[in-house]
Amino acid sequence: MNFRKRRTPKIEVEEIDITSLLDILVILLVFLLKSFNDSELTVDLVNELALPYSLTRTTAENGPIVQVNKREEIYFNNKRIGSMSARGLNKLDSILKSEFREDNEKRKKLGREVSDNKLINLVFDKGLKYITIDKVLGTASEAGYGQYKLIVQGED
Repeated sequence: MNFRKRRTPKIEVEEIDITSLLDILVILLVFLLKSFNDSELTVDLVNELALPYSLTRTTAENGPIVQVNKREEIYFNNKRIGSMSARGLNKLDSILKSEFREDNEKRKKLGREVSDNKLINLVFDKGLKYITIDKVLGTASEAGYGQYKLIVQGED
């Protein structure tokens, strides 16, 4: 038996120019990365609250949210807890301290590191006086929240 090699015809492969496709994909990638926000934090604003503007873009982190509107009413996680009187600040202090303890207990149960310096998200009306903001910051600091994220409105 004589086995002969069959000759297969050579097929010429045409080259496809995909540089324009790659350019479009790079542009899409840049656009998506620029508009991507990896924060899961959503803030429902209370009534009569106008946010100050900022050009800075940093991501927000999860934590309790304290809001103070232009009538100096204090909201904790969208629940009204009082006004900026001494009584309202004392109530805010007790709520923040209990939240701080509960979070530390949850961390202990999960085997995570217990922190003594936690983060709090603060939302202030743009017309508030600095003394009001200072009182809220002091109350949060006394409760154990030494790190602050001030929520502001971006240019979007």
